[in-house]
Amino acid sequence: MAIKLVLSDIDGTLINDEGAIPAANRTAIRAFVAGGGQFCLASARPPRAMTALAQSLGLTVPLVSLNGALITTVTPQGTFTILHDQPLPAGAAAQITGLVTSKHLPISVNYMAGLDWIVAENDAWVRQEVAITGFAPTSFNAASLLLTKKPVHKLLCMGAPAAINQLEAAITASGLSVAVSRSKPTYLEITHPQVSKAAALAFLTAHFGLDQAATMAIGDGDNDQPMLKAAGVGIAMGNGLPGALAAADHVVADNNHAGVAEALTRFA
Repeated sequence: MAIKLVLSDIDGTLINDEGAIPAANRTAIRAFVAGGGQFCLASARPPRAMTALAQSLGLTVPLVSLNGALITTVTPQGTFTILHDQPLPAGAAAQITGLVTSKHLPISVNYMAGLDWIVAENDAWVRQEVAITGFAPTSFNAASLLLTKKPVHKLLCMGAPAAINQLEAAITASGLSVAVSRSKPTYLEITHPQVSKAAALAFLTAHFGLDQAATMAIGDGDNDQPMLKAAGVGIAMGNGLPGALAAADHVVADNNHAGVAEALTRFA
């Protein structure tokens, strides 16, 4: 069956280690779209950190952000429309913040609430994420966010791997009904248990009226595993983590050598 919909991760997949889209990827994506395909970005990033990349490729399809917790469309003027959202269970963000505090873990806790990125302080981890995404936090008042009980769609916890391991173990031991995944060894992504890129793939498949066998997913991280398994064709990047490599049907070149272009050319 011909591939009609491609869901592609961004960091470590679409872009290279310098944060740029390789020219071959651009050419292949434009050819795929010109042939009638839908090429959608799916990332742990918040939507505002995805729009510039999408617009540079001329994409007008929905953006799958926050690992699938928020799916939006965006106009060229930057107006977002939410198609689907799934926030964390009520109180989960506060409980996880309490775990970080009570265990004195050196972790930067970032709150993704709708279109907003809210942090407690402008620490080194936040500055690193700003440099990667080109998008700055909306607010530095995390305490106020928790008090207002505004829905939080994702927590991004950043820290050294040992501290992240401790937090992941503490969350598991707490019995909280959340999903945790690593987009990299130093990043713990926490969402509602029903949130995944596979669920986003299913939503978009229905949105476009397609058969899931006509879909392809491309990724490199542990948080990409569900969509790699669920897609008609799952593609792991050559630089992928072991879980992504194991979940995929095929492995292509790494993100510095236009693996996305290879995937589109060979399989879509």
